[in-house]
Amino acid sequence: MRDTKTWRTDFARELANMESIYGPLKMSFAQFLDTELILTLMNDHLPGQNPELAWAILGGHPFPALGQLPEASQRALALARLRLPDVPGRGAWERNLSLYRRVPAPYPLYTFDGTTLTSTDTSVLPERLQAMRGALETPPAWLRRLPRAASPGVYRFYLDRDPHEVEIPTRATTVAKLAPRDIPEARTVRPPLRVTLDELEAEADWMDAVAPEGSIAAQDWGRRIRNIRLQEVTPTGLLAGRTFTINGLFHLVGMLGSGKSSLFMVLAVHLAKRGLRVAIVMTSTISIALRLQRCSVWGHPSAKIIPGMRSSQRSVGWMAYGEMWCRLPPGRNHAPAYIAQIEKKELPPVSIAR
Repeated sequence: MRDTKTWRTDFARELANMESIYGPLKMSFAQFLDTELILTLMNDHLPGQNPELAWAILGGHPFPALGQLPEASQRALALARLRLPDVPGRGAWERNLSLYRRVPAPYPLYTFDGTTLTSTDTSVLPERLQAMRGALETPPAWLRRLPRAASPGVYRFYLDRDPHEVEIPTRATTVAKLAPRDIPEARTVRPPLRVTLDELEAEADWMDAVAPEGSIAAQDWGRRIRNIRLQEVTPTGLLAGRTFTINGLFHLVGMLGSGKSSLFMVLAVHLAKRGLRVAIVMTSTISIALRLQRCSVWGHPSAKIIPGMRSSQRSVGWMAYGEMWCRLPPGRNHAPAYIAQIEKKELPPVSIAR
């Protein structure tokens, strides 16, 4: 988490002292200063643009015109997003501008003539303009907070009216006392990953050869990958090809049954065999259990992490059902009967490895 407040803390304190001289500000000090930070961004780096549209520019949509901005302006835009506690949407930004227009002189740094933004001289903390420009040149510091760990013992609590109990063993406290890992100041730069369908077809054939016949991992991966038709989105349209590059955020889009999940599964195995660590985030506990079982067949060590799960026995039941489903003979589906057990809370014991 970034420090979004320090740059304006002293200015907010000074503004509070000046209200007795110049009158009330009409909006909170934080709102006022954050609004002026955005207006400074618009005035310095997007001159002539309608300030009412700042919410759209800050929203992160890759408008083609933004890619034509100088590197310093693109950096300022990115830093503005980091400096704001909350990037305003359209409604919030319009409300902030409406309040800012009613702020009496000599507080504001900017005035409006219709949709034209104009900077103005002020005797009230004029140095804040340089502070805002500095904030748009350097990233905010990371917030460092000491971890708070619970003491060992048994804790009882309720979630959704269901009683729960958790025991924190003494050995856990030794882990909690370990120093947190430092966050690197510089962004980690990873080389782009270039993958071809030829490589994935060979990987899929290996997965089919290794998977025992009739097991959950035997899914005819080679046929699935060979049925995929890959097209890359380019400025001139869709371009068919057999190579794609993963460089940062990568989107894979396709119709139902087009092979997205199969490609990602084979890609995960391919990258793991190259020595890379792969994380697969899914919403279904059954899907997690299926992939965990398949990875174990292919010899890749893996673990499931299921944070934020709701507290009902139903959630634990789905975990158990997913693990049981992996062990069923091919072609059998015991879902209806097992779901009935879940609904009635007649669940088999579930062991969770620690």
